[in-house]
Amino acid sequence: WYQRRVRGLRCTRIMEGAEPPQYTWGDNYMCVPHSSKLRFVWSPAGPVKDHSCIQWNEPADPHGWDDNYLCFEQCRLTKLEVLNPNQYNPTYEGTQIIGAASGAHCMTPDGQENSLSIESEDSVEETTSVELAETSEINWSLSASVEVEASAKILGSGASVTVGLEAGVGGSKSWTRSETKETSTGKSSSVGHESTYLSPGGAVMFGEVRRYKFDQSNVPTKMYFVCPSGGSFTKDSSISMKSTSYQSATFETMAGRFHRKTCQKDPSVVDCIKLLSSRYKGFFGNMAVVRAAFADCFADGKGYIWKRR
Repeated sequence: WYQRRVRGLRCTRIMEGAEPPQYTWGDNYMCVPHSSKLRFVWSPAGPVKDHSCIQWNEPADPHGWDDNYLCFEQCRLTKLEVLNPNQYNPTYEGTQIIGAASGAHCMTPDGQENSLSIESEDSVEETTSVELAETSEINWSLSASVEVEASAKILGSGASVTVGLEAGVGGSKSWTRSETKETSTGKSSSVGHESTYLSPGGAVMFGEVRRYKFDQSNVPTKMYFVCPSGGSFTKDSSISMKSTSYQSATFETMAGRFHRKTCQKDPSVVDCIKLLSSRYKGFFGNMAVVRAAFADCFADGKGYIWKRR
């Protein structure tokens, strides 16, 4: 508290124009270092819009001290930067099947080569949500969208994404983002869309993406602010963060051969394979389950799994 502006400090004049001159309210200043995140504004006529204010009230003073407020700017939060993001490792949840094709033949000539292809793949949805405790320095109406910077292995779609503000719950605010990720890269440049198998036998081909989950509280974060006055500053904080991300698509072919006598006895044995693509359409989980179902089609001496070379 000073009676003049102080060089090297950022000062705000505290005064009430209705006070008689003999009370010398014209030379009072509240000062803070220029490095301070507090940017005070004094108002002798009510609170200031988009600022956080406290009232200075003196009921015993008749000279206008019933509507004076000391305020500081509420600034727009522009970015949340996760500190040391590479220390975090999302958890593998399972594999999502995004496309499937199956085929099988029993009564065609031995050794005939048959083709198999996946014509299209499903898209997947990546999500990110962050939660931050409410704080008075943030202008929430101006912080409707915020950039989150972390790492590609957490966010999936790169090192940064933009999230949108949702309603606050229990003293906190949250931002979320949901983005459809196309898994197809086009037949001409994607190895694995096509495969072959030999008769008598069958194969099933799956397009797969591995899904990862990140769920962490108290994640050290740097907050970036831009203020209405043109100033900007950063502040260390922490957030709770959740994300679901997917790796790039891969393609897996399972192939097998039926014994000729198996086909002669029961040509419908091929249906077991043909139905796998629809049976596991949209499957999410452990691919060992799918591989076991494929192997069952050749169990009990009906044939054998063909190890592709």
